[in-house]
Amino acid sequence: MKAVVSLSLIMAMLLGSGCMIYTDRPAHRTISGEVVSEADGQAVPFAVLWFYSERRHLGMATNHGIDATAYADKDGKFTLRARLNEKVTALVYKEGRYQSYQLPPFPESNMIDGIIWSFKAADNGQP
Repeated sequence: MKAVVSLSLIMAMLLGSGCMIYTDRPAHRTISGEVVSEADGQAVPFAVLWFYSERRHLGMATNHGIDATAYADKDGKFTLRARLNEKVTALVYKEGRYQSYQLPPFPESNMIDGIIWSFKAADNGQP
């Protein structure tokens, strides 16, 4: 009985804190590349990249569909390794601007390297 109560308490704490408990186990995938300005091709430093792949999760907590997050460095480069389903959409965000990108299918290696995303400087709202 104590084990059931303890497990219930742990589950309540995890779900209440916003932690995600996933019910699927897709492959670990690696994505790397850079974010550049559409206007001049210069690096977009410190952009935030959110990745969505329709992972299934358990409980009431929500991550608003975000399955993984990466951050571009000062040169606009990023690398992410995460469990993601096959179809992945990325949302790049920087200073009130965002743009959506669809990743190509993953090869057998589960690695996509050298992506270059041109980031439009026009303000298109908040995600």
